[in-house]
Amino acid sequence: MDRDTEIIKNGNCISDEDAKNTSFVSKVIDFRERHKKVINQVLFGLFNIAAVIYLIIASQSKYNDYCIEETCRDQYCQRFGILVIIYFVYFICLFHIYLVKPFLREWIKNFGKKLMEKHGKWIKIVGITFFISTKILLIIYMLVSEIAGDYSRLQSLLGIPIIIIVAVIFSNSRSRINWRVVTRGLFLQLIIALFTLKQRHVRNFVYCLSNRFLAFRLLSLNGAKFVFGEFLLEQEQTFAFYALTSLFFVSLVVGIFYYLGWIQNFLYKMGQVAKALIHTTYIESMFAFVRLYFGAMESVLFVQPFLQHVTTSELHAMLTAAFASCAISSANLYISLGAQPIHLITANVMSGFAGLGMSKIVYPETEDTTLKGKFIKNYKDQSDSWLDAGTKGISTALKIFGNVVAYVIAFIAAVSFLNAVLAFFGDFLMMDFKLEYILEYIFMPICWLIGIPWSDAGNISAVFGIKYVNNELLAYKKLMEMLGKGVIEPRSAAIATFVLSTFANPTAVAIVIATFVAVMPENRKIVIKLIRSSLLTAVGTSLMTASVAAFLMNADIYEFSELSNNGTKLNIHYV
Repeated sequence: MDRDTEIIKNGNCISDEDAKNTSFVSKVIDFRERHKKVINQVLFGLFNIAAVIYLIIASQSKYNDYCIEETCRDQYCQRFGILVIIYFVYFICLFHIYLVKPFLREWIKNFGKKLMEKHGKWIKIVGITFFISTKILLIIYMLVSEIAGDYSRLQSLLGIPIIIIVAVIFSNSRSRINWRVVTRGLFLQLIIALFTLKQRHVRNFVYCLSNRFLAFRLLSLNGAKFVFGEFLLEQEQTFAFYALTSLFFVSLVVGIFYYLGWIQNFLYKMGQVAKALIHTTYIESMFAFVRLYFGAMESVLFVQPFLQHVTTSELHAMLTAAFASCAISSANLYISLGAQPIHLITANVMSGFAGLGMSKIVYPETEDTTLKGKFIKNYKDQSDSWLDAGTKGISTALKIFGNVVAYVIAFIAAVSFLNAVLAFFGDFLMMDFKLEYILEYIFMPICWLIGIPWSDAGNISAVFGIKYVNNELLAYKKLMEMLGKGVIEPRSAAIATFVLSTFANPTAVAIVIATFVAVMPENRKIVIKLIRSSLLTAVGTSLMTASVAAFLMNADIYEFSELSNNGTKLNIHYV
């Protein structure tokens, strides 16, 4: 038969050459299916070999000579160090998946079970005694070492019990407060403060990690510049276009990661760690962690699939975390105005655990959560493909974006209206009535309780008034002006920084309400009901954080470097 002669196979006309090609492809596919496991293992092994070779070559790169001297070693996150961290995390995951999980986990679980059956009672007694004694000894050591020769630091400790007592008084259900969760949260706040304030390398690592997340967020500006132009983004830095557009990029990535199952696994592991450390639930712990590095809007996207199942207490904890922490993008804006990175980093990380603890005082858990570990781990995104999942995320982000723009306009206008009304009536008494002035007098005694000298309490409380009526950027600018003129002491400015770092003002309220209402409209009434309580809880958290920091800070920590302003525009709000 001629080569080009057509033959009939399965009712279709194909040539001999096409038949041979089809047969070859079928054999390849069949071979791949029969040896799929071996092929995947070989490819995976080759990938890891290539990864190790790349690391060796990268270690010999000329860029690694950049930080040899002691003065620049902390810049590891800019160069080879960040690559080493990525490899370290990757191989730890491989160790867990291919060694611990299949071979060691069951043995460890069975060994622990047998041990508890024989000596469970004594193990619990020894464990509880050890943890309690460790906490007591640590507190005694701090009290003795920190106040030696400087008893004025004890003043800052007055604020902690008073804040807790006030939280208990206004608790939704005082009889249901789980003091185990509360004390663990506050103790972890203390541990974090010790590590970040006393250990420079810990601070630098957290700051490095934060800046990596910031760089990830700022990638969205490339798309925003194409749509809106450089004038609105780089010159005017308009709020709606500069601060909010990262939401679309993050939503795309989060949607894809949910489709791949990565976020569910991370959330599950994070929840297990949180359960062991502080006994909070998966969702509220995950949100509090993500909030340290992302804005309130983006953080919601990481837990959005589970929001319809959260309890009221869990929702209150997430709202508190949204107000209590600031994204690293905000921290960089504050640093540009003269704030110290050490203060902002420490305040941000401390507030994460402290906010959860304080929230469980004000709104303790009274319901049984349905969001168990297996439910979260086994969650499957119903999208048809990774692209479908990503575009669904963008659609959700669009709802949030529209809500936030509308709410921010309305809330800022409402505050301006209220100030105008007060000014109107104040004119008849020849007085300048403003909300800032009212809050100034309220915060004066509070400033003293958290460790600020009375001579600086008036000026610092005025800064707090600006923060809670306007925004943190104006407050930081005023604080740095006072510090530059010598009106306040550096220690007072450092303590104030811990309070100013929270995301609590009318703009923040508008953003948080708009975000949660957009992703869970069926719970709008509950969100509105909890907003005031969660906002005040976040304020209390920041005051407690400032109290702890004021007690632990040494002179070398609260000294400010040369003040500078890099031209950051104050019409950039933070999310």
